[in-house]
Amino acid sequence: MRLSQGYWQTLKETPSDADIVSQQLMMRAGLMYKTGAGLYTYLPMALKSLKKIENIIREELDKINCFEVQMPVMTPAELWQETGRLETMGGQMLRVKDRAEREICFSPTNEETVTDLFRRTVSSYKQLPVCLYQINTKFRDEIRPRFGLMRAREFTMKDGYSFHMDKASLDKFYDEIYIAYETIFKRLGLDFIIVEADGGAMAGGGAKTHEFQVVADNGEDYVVTVPKTGFAANIEKAITVRKDIVLAAAAELTKFATPNQKTCEEVCTVHGFPITQSLKSLVMNAVINGKDQFFMVMLLGDDSLNEVKFKNKVAAEHIRPAQQAELENLGLVKGFMGPTTEAQGFKIIYDEAIDMNASYVVGANEVDHHLKGFVPSRDTKPKNFRADMRMAKEGDFIGDDQVVLKKGIEVGHHTNNGLLRHRCDSCTRFSYRAEQ
Repeated sequence: MRLSQGYWQTLKETPSDADIVSQQLMMRAGLMYKTGAGLYTYLPMALKSLKKIENIIREELDKINCFEVQMPVMTPAELWQETGRLETMGGQMLRVKDRAEREICFSPTNEETVTDLFRRTVSSYKQLPVCLYQINTKFRDEIRPRFGLMRAREFTMKDGYSFHMDKASLDKFYDEIYIAYETIFKRLGLDFIIVEADGGAMAGGGAKTHEFQVVADNGEDYVVTVPKTGFAANIEKAITVRKDIVLAAAAELTKFATPNQKTCEEVCTVHGFPITQSLKSLVMNAVINGKDQFFMVMLLGDDSLNEVKFKNKVAAEHIRPAQQAELENLGLVKGFMGPTTEAQGFKIIYDEAIDMNASYVVGANEVDHHLKGFVPSRDTKPKNFRADMRMAKEGDFIGDDQVVLKKGIEVGHHTNNGLLRHRCDSCTRFSYRAEQ
């Protein structure tokens, strides 16, 4: 094929709707065309590159006896109803009805499909272990598709699923896939980090999970690393500690005026308190076993909530911040909330970075007022408990070593019991978004 006679158009100008440099360059170089929001056409040169990537993946997976299949992009809603995920997938899963009024779904993932295939075709332990994988189209109806192919609605994914008779077989194959992924990314010439990751509440507390993150300035994920030891973990998984906290001794609980000062930063700046002597109150709605429950999460004034840790801790199907009407029903005043209210209807979780016997500034549950001298162990009214709820950040420590945060793009995810909820004895799941 002569390049001069090929279908290959380049652009002189940068497309106005291209978010990041990689997207701009790919569109200008004639590698892809934006068909719609989060929808792209791969043009000939890009498609050739994708096929080369696919061949590398196939070669490495064939070496460890994986078998390629191709599952349908659209799946019957009954499979999702059976696993309880038809509703929990939320708006990410596009659902339609065919001419017979049967509901079908555009697959955002294929656990349901592959498990239905397995249970109907494998009848003896002598057929195990078995690993099935595919390289196929996925569709996730992202609210805000952005960053080109990194947050597209339709994309190509390599997803694989293995089934085992016992944990020993499962663990052995987990290591084989781990090595295969290392080899794939090395052959692709990527600068990647393998990090410990969160398996999620549904995967179970004992899930062994790793992510493969490509180091990139435009990455959406943060990776917590310890250069001295080589440790690395997803920011949602990492448990770190602060060593910069200035504590205040217990004091008398006193109310003071804070007109229009609704944040910890505003209160501490105006009144001269160190930010670590203030507590941030976040009220979250959690759907647990189909019912709404409310939690007030207490953090140090300059910390942020790690929503993954919170969701896993309370074993919720969904979480979201409480709405204004819900706060009012709980007897809370937005911008001036605190854990001293006598109102019932919510539980309080204190982050482990908070000293329960020290003195803090908190909201007084009264407009334009806060409290100083609040001691959690003394002044909390509803029942409470402690847990690691904060998001790790630069300057934290793991042991005696300070952590460094790096930005990354997740290109692979590997977990060793991701399908237990689908009635497998033991199984693994691993995936790769090839276009990233």
